Amino acid sequence: MFSGFWGQKYYQDDQEITKKQLETLMKKSEDLEGYWKKSKMQSTLASIALVSEFGFAFWAGAEMAQGKNSTVPVIGTLGSATIAAIFYVSANNSKRKAILGYNKELENRTSLHLMPIGKKDGVGLALKF
Repeated sequence: MFSGFWGQKYYQDDQEITKKQLETLMKKSEDLEGYWKKSKMQSTLASIALVSEFGFAFWAGAEMAQGKNSTVPVIGTLGSATIAAIFYVSANNSKRKAILGYNKELENRTSLHLMPIGKKDGVGLALKF
C-alpha cells in the first residue's frame, strides 16, 4: 500500500492491483475481512465528519460576515475536524493491519510438498516444488 496523488495505490508483488482485487483477497480470511470492513466503516465516518466540518465552516464564515457571534460554528468546525482526523487515522491503521495480516499469511506458506509416490519398483516419497 502506497500513497498516490488521488489516494492509496495497492500492489501485489510488483503488480499494481485495484481496490476491488484487494477486497477479494481480504475476503479469503475472516480476520482480514473484519479489519477491512472496520476500515471502510471508519473511512465512511471520517467522510461524514469532514462534510459536517465544511458545513460548520460555511456557517462560521456566514456568521462572521454578518458580524454575529460565531463561537458555536467555530467549535463545531474544530470538533468535526478532530473527529474526521481520528477516524481517518483509525481507518488507515485498520487497513494496514489487514494488509500486514495478509502478508503474514503468505509467509507461512511453503513451496515444498512431500508427496507419496508408487511405481512398479516400490513406494517412496518425493519432494514437489
